Amino acid sequence: MDSRKKKRDITIAVLLSALMLTLTACAEWFESDTSMSEKHPVQQNWGVTIPLTARELYSFDTPSSIFGDGLRWNVYAYDDPDANFFSDFESERSAEAESEIVEFSEDGDIPREYFPDFTQDYIWKRYIAEPLMTVDGRTYYDDNMYILYFPSEKRLYVIQMFI
Repeated sequence: MDSRKKKRDITIAVLLSALMLTLTACAEWFESDTSMSEKHPVQQNWGVTIPLTARELYSFDTPSSIFGDGLRWNVYAYDDPDANFFSDFESERSAEAESEIVEFSEDGDIPREYFPDFTQDYIWKRYIAEPLMTVDGRTYYDDNMYILYFPSEKRLYVIQMFI
């Protein structure tokens, strides 16, 4: 009888351990699945929440070095834009922003169909970290991010540049 109780206790312990491992694996999978979307890191890095209705079309991330530098490039279909999200965006074109985006895109192999068409109208906002240095009158920043929205394409571009 004592032997049966011992076997039962061992079986229960094994089943509980298997259940715990399964639950842990599921929790880790869920966390990695939700954090694979670039919406979450944008919130973490910049305090900006990408609208939930934006649907990711393309994602590119350069392998970062030990310093964390690199390029993150995300394109979203955004059919039903929220005016509140864009309330403080600029509507005037920015040659500087366009130039910087083109310059940084050279760090990645961005397919043409996921590159902004700067001949179209767009609104934009730049998020910047602290200034890194100024050379020949141009200020370079440690890290920065551009969010651009092209109404004609209904596309939202989130371009993060970590230097």
